[in-house]
Amino acid sequence: MKRWFGWAIALGFVLLVGFVSLVWLRFVFGRVEPAMQLLEASMQAAPPEDRDPPEVVRRMLRTDYREGQLRWQVARLMYHGYDPVGMEGNEGNAGWHKNGALWNLWLRWHRSDRDCESIVSVFAYSGEGRHGLSNGAQLLFQKPLSQLDAREAAEVVVLLRSPNRLLKAEQRRRELRDQLLARVG
Repeated sequence: MKRWFGWAIALGFVLLVGFVSLVWLRFVFGRVEPAMQLLEASMQAAPPEDRDPPEVVRRMLRTDYREGQLRWQVARLMYHGYDPVGMEGNEGNAGWHKNGALWNLWLRWHRSDRDCESIVSVFAYSGEGRHGLSNGAQLLFQKPLSQLDAREAAEVVVLLRSPNRLLKAEQRRRELRDQLLARVG
């Protein structure tokens, strides 16, 4: 009897590992590879200062998105912007959590922090139907991203938290900017 129990446990473990492997392979080859091809084409079409934002902007992004949150932001952007399942929008909250976790795991293994900062810089919504930090800089300061000082860069980065609301609430946007600058040090 004990022998059958051991075999059943081993078979269950093998089936579980096989199932997880199939889910992962289906995710990578069915959704990540096509999404990455679209992402690379879109990155090449983006403004150069969004593809490679200035160091002051990168520092603000790293500080504003703490401890792996930047990858979750990129996972959300990838899921809703490039993943065919995410673009349909019919998987609900449970679908986002499952797929967000898969995207986050894939990003941890295949994209550096610098790549993630560039992706956010290019694709994050900055208000009034615009995407990218350079559009946010133009919207707030009528300057290119490369000409922003630390205070202005911080204000553009905090705009990403809630662009449409913060465009109207200048005082709140400045409070958030000052909090970010205090954390940067």
